[in-house]
Amino acid sequence: MLNEASRQHIHEIWDRLSEFGAQHIDEALEYVLRELVALIGAQHGYWLGSVRLSEGDESDPANGWRARAVWYLDSTPEREARYKQLSRRLDNGEANPSIVANVREAGRFRVNIRSEYIPPEWYESEFYKKFYGKSGIQDVAYVATPLAPDAESWFCFERIGSPGIRYDNEARVLLDYAVRPMRWFHRQLLLHRGVLIADEPFTPSERRVLNALLTDKTEQQIAEELGLTPTTVHTYSTRICRKFNVRRRAGLTALWLGQTE
Repeated sequence: MLNEASRQHIHEIWDRLSEFGAQHIDEALEYVLRELVALIGAQHGYWLGSVRLSEGDESDPANGWRARAVWYLDSTPEREARYKQLSRRLDNGEANPSIVANVREAGRFRVNIRSEYIPPEWYESEFYKKFYGKSGIQDVAYVATPLAPDAESWFCFERIGSPGIRYDNEARVLLDYAVRPMRWFHRQLLLHRGVLIADEPFTPSERRVLNALLTDKTEQQIAEELGLTPTTVHTYSTRICRKFNVRRRAGLTALWLGQTE
């Protein structure tokens, strides 16, 4: 059961999150991750935009699911390198068993704790020691929000330190209550990175233009603000709309607001 202080804290998170405009999606993501990290006593948090590229391949432990975008609360070269190495391992048929267990439940909102999915001996494996042990990662809480049959948005929270600081059911209850109503925000996260309905994730330059397109600024004003030519901004705008399968800027805004499929 939630105590009143935790409930009030979560309500404040919701209220503050709703105040961020669509053009400030990264600031909103940083805010909510930091607040949730503090809420459950984690040491680090990150976001994943996950899509299912294929299914039915028995050699693929994740059944075609792959992270197409990742955003770390505190990015470091070590974290970026680990993500790339884990992605290559997954492509070669080797995966963290808690991720495999998680994707088996794809299609429903869920809060899962790594330590509940894997046997104690896994912490002695080469896989754990190489990718998690050196960083002191003892446990991870995964919060997955499905947004389409083949697209999900994940919050992940790491417990880092000495063995024995793993999550209990209180963390699950807090995360379930806090994140379940945030489906609207997860949709914006995937839209922002071109993961939900675009053929390819957006480049950093495209995201900068996308942020500006979601304001009332003209393309001329956007060009001046970003140090680009109006022609370049128009080219980016056309490319972004094409990725989202809308014809013009008004369609992009309507899509972002959830007024069209």
